[in-house]
Amino acid sequence: MALTLAREPMSKFKTLAASAFALLLSAACQHLTASPSVEIKRYGVLGYATITTDTAYWLDNDRVLFIGGKPGVFEKLPDGRQPHKRFLMEWNTSTGEVKTHAEMGADSNALCYDRGYVRYGFSTGNRTVSKAGLLGQEVDITTSVLKDGVTRRRVNPLTCREYDQQFVRSTYGEGFLPLKEERSYLGGRPDALQRKMSVYITAVNGEQRELLVPVLGTNPRWSEYAGAYVLRRSEDLFSATKTTGKLWLLMPSGATKEFDIPAGPWFRGSTSYGITKRGIFMRSHAIANFGNGDAGGYLIEANKPERFIEGYIFSFSVSPDGCKIALNIKSAGEADDRAEMVMANVCARGN
Repeated sequence: MALTLAREPMSKFKTLAASAFALLLSAACQHLTASPSVEIKRYGVLGYATITTDTAYWLDNDRVLFIGGKPGVFEKLPDGRQPHKRFLMEWNTSTGEVKTHAEMGADSNALCYDRGYVRYGFSTGNRTVSKAGLLGQEVDITTSVLKDGVTRRRVNPLTCREYDQQFVRSTYGEGFLPLKEERSYLGGRPDALQRKMSVYITAVNGEQRELLVPVLGTNPRWSEYAGAYVLRRSEDLFSATKTTGKLWLLMPSGATKEFDIPAGPWFRGSTSYGITKRGIFMRSHAIANFGNGDAGGYLIEANKPERFIEGYIFSFSVSPDGCKIALNIKSAGEADDRAEMVMANVCARGN
């Protein structure tokens, strides 16, 4: 595979011209704008409290697929617990309609969705269930394991399909992860890390190409709106004055865009990011003194984060058009089973 340094200008995004998107984000980071008030919608449906997996995905620009619950509906377990019963649910944020796709369990719920394909699992008492397939046509599945009981195949969170972890390690190296496109991977290697870069492997005209890209982020998320991967720098210090943030966009072409997040009280806790039509969305876990503190959802315009909703956000997802953010959120003082689904529309001003 040929080695190329990826320093070319940003390529076209899938859902908008790159030049327009670059101007939008540059303006968001350089020029003063009005306070980012947004429209907030609640419909009384419960979310699911976990930070180990995403629990909400947009089916289109109006409908959200999520792990949820219904107030007052509980499940009695053999151990005597009676937690809220969980369901695979769909919320139409335009009409308010909520419907149930499938029953889920009380524990260890997990969900993944990509382009019509869904994968989810759950536990109830001693029963563990895993299902996958086209939405509405899921079937029971089992995870592939080696003879010694070690899981060989892992799930790619970007595609919800299994991949052979040992093959990836032996072919490309330790720490490489599969991406959304077929035969595309991202990882670190000593020669790249010394130059503060990562190795991006992609297929071009049927042949794999290796690029060094100026990205050191972790946990890539896919932005349908930007047509790019969103990666963030892992911060090992939580401080309102000493910590700054950095995120990157990595396009399938290998082109990149870098953004800096200023220091502030939002960095008293961990953060993650999404891309919206009005700028960068930031989730902050900066709770304090058993209260919300500075935790919540922020919109970054004029390089200034402004909080538009308080609370502890377990998971979030941005709609394909970049306007709506689905939030699985609760107040820091509430029990975890009171997490609710909320929709924030950054393209519609709130009251």
